[in-house]
Formats: sequence, C-alpha cells, structure tokens
Amino acid sequence: MGDSFKRVQAGQKLAVSARAYNAMLDTAEAYQRSKLNGGSGVGSGGDSQIVLVKNSSGWDASRFDVLGISGVVFSPTDSAALTQFKNSIVLTGHTPSTNDHEGGRFVICAEPIPDGSIGRAWAYGVCQVQINATDEAHKFADVRDGDHTLLDSAEGGAVSILWKEAGTGTKWAVVRFGASGGGSSGSSGVEEAVVVTSLDEPDFTVGEGSEGYAGGGFYRVRKKSSVYAEWNPENTPYAKDAYVLYTGNNRVYKVIADPAVTNMALNPAENTAEYELYDEIKIEFVAGFDIEGSEVPIAQTFPIFPVGATIWIRSRKLEDDSTRYLLAHTLTPRGETEDAKAIWADGRLRIVY
Repeated sequence: MGDSFKRVQAGQKLAVSARAYNAMLDTAEAYQRSKLNGGSGVGSGGDSQIVLVKNSSGWDASRFDVLGISGVVFSPTDSAALTQFKNSIVLTGHTPSTNDHEGGRFVICAEPIPDGSIGRAWAYGVCQVQINATDEAHKFADVRDGDHTLLDSAEGGAVSILWKEAGTGTKWAVVRFGASGGGSSGSSGVEEAVVVTSLDEPDFTVGEGSEGYAGGGFYRVRKKSSVYAEWNPENTPYAKDAYVLYTGNNRVYKVIADPAVTNMALNPAENTAEYELYDEIKIEFVAGFDIEGSEVPIAQTFPIFPVGATIWIRSRKLEDDSTRYLLAHTLTPRGETEDAKAIWADGRLRIVY
C-alpha cells in the first residue's frame, strides 16, 4: 500500500488519495466545530482536555459514549507522515475491551461521531458519562467490556467519580480522568469475581511437577460487576455483538449472527453458528503475599475454589501495557508435601496434612 499522506514539492502534479482527502476534511471539520463551540482548537497537543478521535468501531457513537483507543490516524511511518503526526493528534477508537482499554486507554465522546468519522472526545479532565453503579461505595470507574454506552463502577479505576445519581444500576455521573485509586506499583484495586470454570481436583499421588498433581493451571472467572442478559428462548432474538449469559453452563456467549439470532430454539451452547463462547478472564497466578508485585503460579499453591464461588481478583498492568488478572488471596504453597489433602468445606479452603 502506498503512502496516502505523501507530500509534494512545488511544481509537482497534485494527486490526493481519497483516504488522505477525507481524513483532512474530517480533521478540519472537527477543528472548526471546536472553534465554534468556544474551544481553542484540538488535536495539536498541549494541555487540552479534548482530542480528535476517528470512530472505527462499526457503530455510530452518541455523545457521552465510550471509545477504546486502538491507535492513531496519522502514524509516523516516514518523514512526511511524521510531520503530520507531530501536527495533529487524531486517535482511532473501537468498542471498549477490558483487556485492551482498562486503566485509561479510552475517551468519552463530546459529540455524536458517526462510524468512520472524526469528532471530539474527552481524554483528560472532567466530563459527564453514564455508569453501571454496582456499589454505592465505589469511588472509581473504568471501561465495561464490550459496552460503549457506559462505564463500570469499581474500587479502583481510570476515572474518579466526583458525583453520581443516588442508587445502583445505570446512573449519570460526573467523572475526572487521571484517577490514582486502586493501588500502586502497577496494580489496581481488588474486585469480586465468580468462578466460571474451576481447576480439576489435584492428584497428590502422582508427584509434584506432574500435570495431574497441579490439577490444571488456571481458572476462568467473570467479574461480579459485569451484567449480561440472561438467555431466554422466549425473548426477542438477540442482536449481533450482544453478550448473553447461558445459565445452563454458567458461560457467556457473544452473538455473531448478523444482524440477529434467527434460531431461538437452540441455546447458545448448541447454536454455534450464531453464538461464540466469550473468553472470560483467565487466572493463572496468585498475587504474592511476601514481596510487593510478586506472582505465584496457581499450580504451586492450593487454590481449590468450586464453580460459582465468589473470589477476589486483582488486575496488574504489564510492561507491554496488557492487563493480567490474579487471585487476590493469601494461599498455602504446595511445597514438597505430596500427601496433603485440600478440601472445600463451609465456604472455606482447608488444607489437611
């Protein structure tokens, strides 16, 4: 693919690609709107609370919707593109994902932005947004996986909740970007989750280090703050990209049918043509209790939690800016003991030697 933003010298024939022309028009129109609204122009760096973002999500964004940042329109791939990159900050936005956008990699739309267009959005400062408030005590919020209409409240997150409507559920709120709540050293606050798939029961007779001894290497969990529509064959068929909880196996499915599910006679686990299993949070490590920031593989501990159990998880940002989730429990190391018994009784994990 050629360089769509290649500059020309005086006297050369001007041939502007459709991509470059449309991008320049979108940027100019968004800039002019910001001037008419009393702004000083946006997208050129500095301390502006407003940035330009291209909506590449596949849906039309409304004012106060959330877009996860996935890149920039003007990428410094060569000297000409570098000049454009230096002069104009224009981000690209997609549907929010906790794995890719949690911790502040998102913006809140300051105006409606049709799919494929460039518009203004808040990336810093104070603005309005709707929040899924799961606890009145929550002081922070972050992206809601797969949902562009609101944020999820939390004990720690990318934005501080300065004010919100009373009660729980979907509420209007005033938030401030740049929250520091939820821990330090790359960690965020703990939050509740429900075990979706558990480890197999370890076989302590096979010897430490064997695959059967560990009983599996991970859990899958779902945040308690994540609320999904429960699948019901009597409901109106679910639309494309909807997330549906099927209680038959306690798993979440994403609708891949376009534009909507047509066969409500089959449940999501059976209807693989119109649903796909949603890859929920994978937990492979336990947060270390001896050294701040340390991690212990689950296979080296005794975390036997059954499906449906409520546990605490902690998110941690890695150097590549991805997010890792860990169990936030102090658990007993396996050590060299091969005759220990791990049992779940009265809602507690018990180790018997």
